[in-house]
Amino acid sequence: MSTDNARRLAFFSHPRTASNLILKILNITSQPDILQHPDLPDYGHSFSPAIKLKFDGERVRKPGEWTEEERTATIDHYGKGLATVTEYAALAERQGKTAFFREHSISISDPVAQYCFYSGTSFGSEDAWSVPSAHSTYNGTLLPDDFLRQWYPIFVIRHPASAFSSYYRVLKASDSSPEKVLQQATMVNTYHWTRTLYDLYKHTFGITGIILDADDVVANPQMLISVSKRAGLDPQKLKFTWNATSSKAEIAAKTTHDPQHLEFMETLDRSTGVIRGDLRSKIDVGIMGGKWREEFGEVEGRRLEGWVVAAMDDYRYLEQEKFSE
Repeated sequence: MSTDNARRLAFFSHPRTASNLILKILNITSQPDILQHPDLPDYGHSFSPAIKLKFDGERVRKPGEWTEEERTATIDHYGKGLATVTEYAALAERQGKTAFFREHSISISDPVAQYCFYSGTSFGSEDAWSVPSAHSTYNGTLLPDDFLRQWYPIFVIRHPASAFSSYYRVLKASDSSPEKVLQQATMVNTYHWTRTLYDLYKHTFGITGIILDADDVVANPQMLISVSKRAGLDPQKLKFTWNATSSKAEIAAKTTHDPQHLEFMETLDRSTGVIRGDLRSKIDVGIMGGKWREEFGEVEGRRLEGWVVAAMDDYRYLEQEKFSE
């Protein structure tokens, strides 16, 4: 699929990679060629929740040990999400419009792939839940090849020191138990899911798509003009400044309804444009590790630093493939 005739765009992100900021600049809701759809608020997250592991206390259960009810509920949820997005894409095609959906890469992963990653076992040691005839060898998602290859992908990354520490703060601010925080952070604080999905597109489908590094966007928001052209969007519709959408009182009200809203959306809600923070070129993981040990304590700080160091190979690999003008 080339961008010349790409009528379906998939936006695959990782938590805390400024994906909401990028979509705000691209002004997706006002792009004339993209079909708006009432069943896809904000164009996605139809396949959340992201974490599909089941635990008995400290022990993670193999997917083969799930109850029939747990397995059925997960498969039904994905089936409904897939049906919604597929019907939306077909409607967009009939109307001569572009379909667009967004999701975190981990959120479409197969429970077996998640278990193998978490437990350190090889993919294939458990029977995947996905239908083998619909999935190629390297498809570790619950979505079939024929669905994924129809979507031109945009991937979003950010230096793991920035993304992972930010996500860890979100988890710590939640009402989750320390055990749950550790489980979620272990699964999410990695670029394994983004890299495997990118490799599936590149090596199986022959589609490289676009990789955006959030640090590049923050340093030079105007680069999204070129990105929009390549993705078939209208660059005239991009927004680089806007009115703040929430006051302190409004944010407090939203946070009461959704305790994680403060961490996820406060900065963007109160902003009027791109806020330049610590950029990739200024990040020293060793120095940041010391700051994390002060912030989270010795054990948690070292654990966070370990996630960042472990993710650097995948991040550097994706960084080499990223979009540049």
